[in-house]
Amino acid sequence: MINVLHASCPELESQLPACSGGVLSGLEDTVTAQDTAYADLKISATDRQRALTSRAALRLLLAHRSGVEPRQAADLVIDRQCPLCGRPHGQPRSQAASLSSSGSDDAALAGVARADLRLGVDIERIPDRLFAGFDRYALHPVEAAALDVVPSDPRPTPWAASADPCAGTRERIARWVLKEAVLKAAGLGLDHPPHDLLLGERIVHAPWKDGTVTRDLRWHPVVEAASARVHGLWACLVPGPAGHAAAVAASVPKEIHQVGIEQVLSPKA
Repeated sequence: MINVLHASCPELESQLPACSGGVLSGLEDTVTAQDTAYADLKISATDRQRALTSRAALRLLLAHRSGVEPRQAADLVIDRQCPLCGRPHGQPRSQAASLSSSGSDDAALAGVARADLRLGVDIERIPDRLFAGFDRYALHPVEAAALDVVPSDPRPTPWAASADPCAGTRERIARWVLKEAVLKAAGLGLDHPPHDLLLGERIVHAPWKDGTVTRDLRWHPVVEAASARVHGLWACLVPGPAGHAAAVAASVPKEIHQVGIEQVLSPKA
């Protein structure tokens, strides 16, 4: 099972004191000094807040899954040392679990799974328009060709093109988050060219559970990639905040449980 947590910066900040019984007064109470120092390197206040929220959400979710108090989130050992430069901005690692997090705009997405499962998550705000050259940079030639054709089937899927320009942007961002999640799970990030990565249309179904609500997720396998480290991974789109696209990737399609903010912040009984 994979656990995920969606959190907006103001939502998490505002609920910290009430849900934690006053033990946690702000984001800084849930992260390490190293996390705060990393966030302080951001140029804008918005970027700093997003970085803190992303790291806080991951720590709180790991604490929840590990059965420890939310006030102990800052004590959990998460290694972020970059293997190339040694700075603390690399893929998060823990001996206890597989970890991944992402932030965009004012939203954060965190994911935690068992330690032997390769995991990646990504969330992106859907923009009004894409930068020039997006298709050339992000899309595999097979995808680029498919998105230039208006489908006869009007049902929305991440694999179908659309005559609606806004829908076309959503479809492209959907593919982008799927690829970002996969490349995070592979431990490569954007060092692997996104246009050299192709997901297949073969689908494995797995449930998404959010409280009492269960939905069907469609996992797609990697069918082409430049690096062997990417082969064997799967990815699926998951529900996200309004105006965003979100995805989870893993080495095996799994049931995903969304954990609420109040759950990760509530003191253990």
